[in-house]
Amino acid sequence: MQATEPQNAQPSRSQDSPSWAEAIQALRAEYLRNSATKLGDIADLIERLEGRPSGAALGDLRTRFHGLRGSGLTYGFPAVSVLGGRGEEVCRAVIQGDGTPSAGDFAEWRIVLDALHRELDRRAASIH
Repeated sequence: MQATEPQNAQPSRSQDSPSWAEAIQALRAEYLRNSATKLGDIADLIERLEGRPSGAALGDLRTRFHGLRGSGLTYGFPAVSVLGGRGEEVCRAVIQGDGTPSAGDFAEWRIVLDALHRELDRRAASIH
């Protein structure tokens, strides 16, 4: 006869292992720390596009905004997802057009980037 574990057995957890809530909080804090680099990359791509528009840079910018669109809500930052989506949609419209961003496109990307900075800074301040 084989021994079986009781149906209500809980996995053992050492005293040093973080709780689920602590682990999620740590992941959120790491996401916020890494966001500065992500926003810096977006700013660099916008500047690059202003200097010399290219399909590759535009595609990279769309990918960066898309990443924020998908990851914001995952980490509990829905405004980041909305703003990432706004930036991505501007990229998509330019790509579907003639591929050359207008002054209005650049202005919209900067508005989105500034709003992302404010939102992520606000969230980072609330975690510490």
